[in-house]
Amino acid sequence: MIDAASFHTGGAARDKDIKSANFLHVDEHPQITFTSAQLARSGERWLLRGQISVRRNSAPAELVITEARTDENGLLVKATTRIDRYAHGLTKKKGLAGRYLDLTITARATRS
Repeated sequence: MIDAASFHTGGAARDKDIKSANFLHVDEHPQITFTSAQLARSGERWLLRGQISVRRNSAPAELVITEARTDENGLLVKATTRIDRYAHGLTKKKGLAGRYLDLTITARATRS
């Protein structure tokens, strides 16, 4: 699960709009989920295929793992993907906001 409020674009005003009812509506939909279905190797890359759900709308996603490393605290994985926001019902502000969003996801699994 991803905390929808953790979404950052690099611009405070844009972040506020993205988190509003115009897009993610984090007050009513506080979580974005990714459910994996397959880990596959494609040449030198590892791909994690599954479904991303935003505002109760799911669509297929393929994450390209760009970094995976372990340290004394656990595992860190970074991955990127491109999603079609229209597939998730995020259709407001057509023409002002791009249809496709490039996402970078950083996940950490810690040892207990």
